[in-house]
Amino acid sequence: MGFNPKTYNLFQQIDISNALEKVNKYIEESDLEEVKVTIPCDSPFSLKMRMHRYIKAYREQMSNKEDVDHQKYDMLVITAIDNAVEISSVLDKMEDLVIKDSKTGVII
Repeated sequence: MGFNPKTYNLFQQIDISNALEKVNKYIEESDLEEVKVTIPCDSPFSLKMRMHRYIKAYREQMSNKEDVDHQKYDMLVITAIDNAVEISSVLDKMEDLVIKDSKTGVII
């Protein structure tokens, strides 16, 4: 039985799918104000790029499905760091919107 690159690629996609699903669920269910998940790996940039490709393909494939949230991974921020990939929510990085009166400068 020889090495089949198509099968190997399928296993990578399944691993990425499972990892993203677990991370997304963990972030959604967490009561913490800021959640970061770290996935240790030898080549973090490569894993980050594979995750982005998977998310793009998922979004395109699921865009026609009515009962599937094709944008469920869009809120994830994926960052390559030393020997790991860090995943957090874009909502954690958002700051409160400050609205000021233009004449008085008073915050509304």
